[in-house]
Amino acid sequence: MKELLPYLTNSYFPSIRRGFIDTFIVNIGYQCDLECNHCYVSASRQRKEQMSAETCKTLIEAMRVRHIKTLDITGGAPEINPNYRELIKATRAQGQNVITRTGLTILELDALADLPEFWAKNNVEVIASLPDVKEEKVDAQRGRGIFARSIKILKKLNKYGFGKPDSKLKLNIAHNPQDINLPLKQNLLDKIYRQELAKHDVSFNNLYAYTNVPIGRFAKQLVDNKKFSEYLRVIKYAYKANNLNFVSCKTSLSIDYQGHVYDCEFNQLLGLDAEVQSVVDVSLTELIDSNPDKGNIRCGEYCYACTAAQGSGYYGALDQSKYNEAEGFLV
Repeated sequence: MKELLPYLTNSYFPSIRRGFIDTFIVNIGYQCDLECNHCYVSASRQRKEQMSAETCKTLIEAMRVRHIKTLDITGGAPEINPNYRELIKATRAQGQNVITRTGLTILELDALADLPEFWAKNNVEVIASLPDVKEEKVDAQRGRGIFARSIKILKKLNKYGFGKPDSKLKLNIAHNPQDINLPLKQNLLDKIYRQELAKHDVSFNNLYAYTNVPIGRFAKQLVDNKKFSEYLRVIKYAYKANNLNFVSCKTSLSIDYQGHVYDCEFNQLLGLDAEVQSVVDVSLTELIDSNPDKGNIRCGEYCYACTAAQGSGYYGALDQSKYNEAEGFLV
């Protein structure tokens, strides 16, 4: 990424500022049972980084002091972190919402088999990654047999009430396209996913469509296939200025496993610390005493991925109101 950094950070992307921060997106570890080719975190089984118990305690205090409404836990496979459950219980004890990201197959481990019950007991919202509804496409992105294993876990989550029409337990599905394609319209993808997953007796609440960001393993794939520059042109050509009103970095901060603070997870992976009250390289400890609202957001070429076409935020498309359902953005 160091070699690509000048191409990603030298940019005329419009300047933007934070609004009021109500969400922390926290990466508690890069270890994962999967090695997806679209992963900008470059998570793998070999990664050892994990958020410590001490940093988790500081995180809880920062959320209390800053009146954060939602904790969004991600990784890697965040479930692997030994402090994962205590973090969720402490957050819920403060009355804050918890979202957990999952790659699904990690729940096959005996030590994690009871997590659906734990999530249900603590009313945790689940965002499950299933990049496509076609078995061959998922297996191409994530590894042979992953689609069938993911369907098995989704059905298990349904049995606990997640994603069922008569339940308050939320199960959302995350879609990522392949190659240099931008995702199809989110509402169109939602219908496709519902139709196809119904064949497997799987139901869910929302489909979130994400544009791949040219960072980490996905950037390496683009470089290896000599498509890096082409992909940058794709996301820049599809730029929609209206999406600047809805980008996730305006209302959230990204926290890494060591407690460092960033404007977004993409800046985290590039090592571009957030600026809080004119101070750069801020940690959770300083955040307890420093209000991050209304600060400048560090941007680059990769930000075009978030603002291309229908937009792409932490919870899928940013603004679909001005696009008709028939539109797609396949290249």
